Amino acid sequence: MGAKLRQLLVGMAQMGAQSSEDRSVRTLVIGAAKLARSAGGLRAAINGIAETEQAQIAEAATWMDHEAVAAGQSGRFDSSDLRNWLAIAARAGVAAIPAREIASFTSDEYAALVGVYGLNPDDPRVARTLEAIRKGIEADYSEAEIEEAKAAAKSDSPELDMNELVERLHSAMDDIPEGWMVRSSVCGGDNLKALAGCGVTETFIPEVRFGPDLEVGPGWVRTGNRRRIDIQDKRTMQLYVRNDTVDIAFLARPWVVASRWLEGRDPHRAGTPIDIPGTWPAEWRAFVRAGKVVGVSAYYPWAGQADALSAEMALKVRELAQAMVDEAIANGQTPRAMDNVLARQNDKFTRAMDAAGFADGDFDCTLDFIEADEGLLFLEGGPGCGMLGGGHPCGFAGDFIEAEFEGEPMRWMPTKGVAFRNMDHVLIGEPKTWTPGDRSGAILSWDEVEALAAFEPA
Repeated sequence: MGAKLRQLLVGMAQMGAQSSEDRSVRTLVIGAAKLARSAGGLRAAINGIAETEQAQIAEAATWMDHEAVAAGQSGRFDSSDLRNWLAIAARAGVAAIPAREIASFTSDEYAALVGVYGLNPDDPRVARTLEAIRKGIEADYSEAEIEEAKAAAKSDSPELDMNELVERLHSAMDDIPEGWMVRSSVCGGDNLKALAGCGVTETFIPEVRFGPDLEVGPGWVRTGNRRRIDIQDKRTMQLYVRNDTVDIAFLARPWVVASRWLEGRDPHRAGTPIDIPGTWPAEWRAFVRAGKVVGVSAYYPWAGQADALSAEMALKVRELAQAMVDEAIANGQTPRAMDNVLARQNDKFTRAMDAAGFADGDFDCTLDFIEADEGLLFLEGGPGCGMLGGGHPCGFAGDFIEAEFEGEPMRWMPTKGVAFRNMDHVLIGEPKTWTPGDRSGAILSWDEVEALAAFEPA
């Protein structure tokens, strides 16, 4: 049953990524076609994109790389890059699951390998849309500007050897042990998430066979007798585009099986043929605001439970995460999230974030851990949980502060205390249910958590 369930979930992740990417591309093209129908609309949109790109480049130019972080240099760093957090964990003496870089690609190489989904020029709807964009370009730009843009695009496009690029995808996996995972430096991919969180009980090497010549693992694909990096992952594409001024790296890590598992019913599968109980690894997320660990949550909150052992683990997560934060702050290092940087290009968003206490330059992040035989191990880090998204709130979903700013409502999640599980009315897969409610037995204060950890049943 477990193997079939994993096969189904990985297949669903693949199809979901493909259909979502198709929708994203179609939405982009259709949006451009609509703008093209109004005089100057397309030029204005392209100028806006160019301004955003310049803001991204300017911000990314201030970020140091993971080697500088490891050397203890002061400065800003990308909060999405695992290598930065592993360097900080090592300096802080916090045990972590190791990772080693196995391949890297420039943005041009990555784009060539990924390709473009969902645009079939033989589809009449696509043909009509592209024709509308062509007319919009001709209306908004002079012939000289168009020719100049074509020449620039041609000169900026490097000659790439696709056979060599594909070979690099394969050769990177040749000496990776069986049972290891692969992920990009900026995130774990969709298949990795599906395999890690599919809710099956047995300890397993995370590989799913679909036939004699196709096998999917966490971050890699085997065709025939050779594996390659899974390059066409939607989640990786979406996060890398936030800062494609640097090469994208792929990292290999041992697959660590949790030492404790929590039972529950996954709300993502509610009402489906696989709406069945399962068990999930005991993982935790620490929430850092302005340099302090303010909250900790079960990473799989639908299976979390408020008991003495879980309370003890949450307190330990707070201790380890704070040690990492303190080490980074002592070295003058600050995590940055590109989404927040770009949001601040809008004056109203900036005023709203400042009013809510989210100052530019605050040390905000999320840090994840797993319970393993060796003890708690650091998994990965990412952006903080702020007003405009960032790190997922996990068990804090719906625990909002609501206020009014300049005549409009605003809200954010303070992520304070420990969220052992979601509030009863919250379905984590349906954000419309993320509303304030009864926190009893779900979200506890730090004092309550310390009392629970010390509790000894009669």
